[in-house]
This record gives sequence, structure tokens and C-alpha cells, in this order.
Amino acid sequence: MKPSSIFGIVVSAAILCSSAASAAIIQNGGFETGTFANWTVNTGGDPSFPQVVIQYGQSSGYPTGAFGEPIPAPVGGGLYGAYFVSDVYNQSISQSFSLTAGEKYTISYDIYSPQNGQLNPFDALLQSATDGNLSPIFTAKTLGNGWVSYSADFFANAGPYSFTLGFHPLGVPAADFVIDNVNLTVAVPEPATWAMMILGFMGIGFLAYRRRSSTASSFRLA
Repeated sequence: MKPSSIFGIVVSAAILCSSAASAAIIQNGGFETGTFANWTVNTGGDPSFPQVVIQYGQSSGYPTGAFGEPIPAPVGGGLYGAYFVSDVYNQSISQSFSLTAGEKYTISYDIYSPQNGQLNPFDALLQSATDGNLSPIFTAKTLGNGWVSYSADFFANAGPYSFTLGFHPLGVPAADFVIDNVNLTVAVPEPATWAMMILGFMGIGFLAYRRRSSTASSFRLA
């Protein structure tokens, strides 16, 4: 095996690992269908203000916008986000999926607290659960201006596996949230881990190259 072939094996292995890490597990996590397709939606029984998918950068009222406030798209976001606005009812969206027990994963999403909601007298809470792992409790009035990104690593248990995002208003009228870029992927190895993997692949390739060269030399001497 030539050194160039060894390099090719290393590069191919790195690409395969990277592709596996970037494969999306949660479907429609950016809500770019303009709906809650692939999600299980629990409105809490709210007949007036169920959670909806709104479009960014426009000033329409509910249910297509955030009561006249143009919401900016997050970095890496598209045209739509999930909007939680109920004043009374606890609500959630969730998905079920398959994971590999013992594998390390990363859950991430972006959170926004609209200004008109922050002006309301009562706060609202948001928390996620991924395979039983709880996020911090986010409070709308303490998020400030702009999008906030959340990310956490966890090791998958035995299953079954699900992700739930729960919204809890604390009074009438309450603050609200916009959610986008919900992603669940295989955790990307740390730089030191990548280095060890690459060195390992190179070592295996080099040993194969030496063995092949040694075998060829022995054949010629015979």
C-alpha cells in the first residue's frame, strides 16, 4: 500500500465520521415546512392561543406572526420558527426517534424572547427533555434581546428515545418564546480525539504498507 493510499484511507475515514456526526435525527427541527410536521403537538387544551409556526421579519398578528412584532431569523435559521404564546395552558412539542445506547449525542436549539412578551407582567418558562436529560429552565424575561443558543452533550440510555420542549406560562398575560434550529446529532469528537483517530488510522496503514513491502522483498530474494 502506497503512502498516498494511506492518506486516502485517513481522509475517507474522517469524512465518514463527520457525515455520521452531522446526520439530523430530529425531523423538521427548523420548522421550514411552515408547520409542525413530524412533531407531536400538545396545546394543553388552549382554544385561543395554541403554539403556532410563524414567519420571520414580518409584522402580522397572531397566528401568522408575533402580535405585530417582526421577529428576526437566528443565525443559520430559515423563514419560520415555533411560537409559544399561551397565557394559561402548559404546552409542548415532541418527537420520538431511534438512538444507539451508549453513543454520545448533542442536542441544540435557539431561543428568542419577543419584546412585546417581555413587557407583559408575568414571565414564562421553557425547558427541554432529551432521553430523560433536562435542560436548564429558561425564563423569558431574563433572556434579554436577541437569540440565545443552547447545546448539551449526553450519552443515550437504553430507550425509548424522545425530545420534548415544554412551555409554562406564569400568569395572564405572560411572556412568550420563539424556538428554532432544533438539532440532535452524534456528538463531534474533541480535537484531541480526532488527532488520536487519525494517528491510529495512519499507524494501521503504515503497518500494512510495511508488511506489504516486506513480503515483496522476501519474494524477490527467494
